Amino acid sequence: MTQTPPSFGRPFQAALVLAFLAAGSLARAQDEDEPDDAVQVQQRAMQVNVWTDENFDQWIYNGRDITGIRGRLASLLILQIEDVERTCGLTEDQKKKLQLAGQGDVKHFFDRVAEKKRRFQLVKNDQNKIGQIFQEIQPLQTALATGPFDHGSIFYKTILKTLDPPQAAKYTRSLREKTAFRYRAKVELVIANLDESIGLRADQRKKLVALITEETRPPKRYGQYDYYIVMLQASRLPESALKPIFTDTQWKVMQRQMAQVVRLEPFLKSNGFVPEDEPTDRPPADAGENAFPNGVKAFPKN
Repeated sequence: MTQTPPSFGRPFQAALVLAFLAAGSLARAQDEDEPDDAVQVQQRAMQVNVWTDENFDQWIYNGRDITGIRGRLASLLILQIEDVERTCGLTEDQKKKLQLAGQGDVKHFFDRVAEKKRRFQLVKNDQNKIGQIFQEIQPLQTALATGPFDHGSIFYKTILKTLDPPQAAKYTRSLREKTAFRYRAKVELVIANLDESIGLRADQRKKLVALITEETRPPKRYGQYDYYIVMLQASRLPESALKPIFTDTQWKVMQRQMAQVVRLEPFLKSNGFVPEDEPTDRPPADAGENAFPNGVKAFPKN
């Protein structure tokens, strides 16, 4: 039987809370005296003390076989190269360089998985350390979901080195436009989710979308935590800009929801999702469409 990944101690508590929130609690305001379900999850997890290699593979691959995963990553790489070619044109030599670069990123991904698995095998009977290992594999789950071709990848660096100036100008302009369009769509989904719990008028939704889109930045990597990145950045906006959009009752609910997300900031930062103070004109290298591991949705549902 597949076991639920553990979490022990304060360093990994944020991941437990995040898993709980992803199930839907964040989407609605909660009463102050409501039981802390995240603690209950932690208590149940602590009852588990035997972990196997099969558990590790399940956490990373969600039951999919390696051959299928390699095929999916190969397909994602082809789509990435085709997208660059449509945008700015590529020579055969350039395509070959990008293909080799992407294959290097895929190899690096599996090397990282193997390294984490070796560490897991050394500590799999230590409840405290296994929680840390599970925290460390979160970026691997994201890389598998979206493809390992983000800003720090060999693929992206090869694009910058391979394109000539006219090609690079076209590619950069296109990437910025796609990033702006996609981020606005994400923000609109966040506001739609808030609307279910807060109840917003059309003019309120419009003002919120405009404010958040203009004053915050896209995630470093798109994935299953987009909702929380948008909400975290919204919590950083000046109260003088944000509060007037809401009624007093709505604002109290909004404050509670933002406070819940702020608790997850260390987890989101440590896993490389928070844009922090990067230049606003730097578009994130989003690698493909959302694909969510382990059945986790991008936005919490009621």
